[in-house]
Amino acid sequence: MYEEVGSYVRNGLIDEDLFLSAHWYNVLLYWRLLHPVIMIGRRTRPFIFENFEYLAARAQRWNDRHPAGNYPKDVPRMPGTDKWRAKPGEQSRAGSENS
Repeated sequence: MYEEVGSYVRNGLIDEDLFLSAHWYNVLLYWRLLHPVIMIGRRTRPFIFENFEYLAARAQRWNDRHPAGNYPKDVPRMPGTDKWRAKPGEQSRAGSENS
């Protein structure tokens, strides 16, 4: 999938910023997971997954430019709390039987 999408982004058929603002994390996650296998495949076919690699490189660049995300500064966040986060002095409830 990312090989095909990378081709579309690379050739301007899909807007890069629009795509990466929603998918940068998954592109980088899957590139990191698959990179060892891709390198094995490149032993005999050095060009395979080059559009996926391009997309991953652009995703890394997007992430470097938005280290704190890209949520609009003028839009308030939705209210909410992390109900599983331990309060000071309590043990974490993560993995407890009572959750």
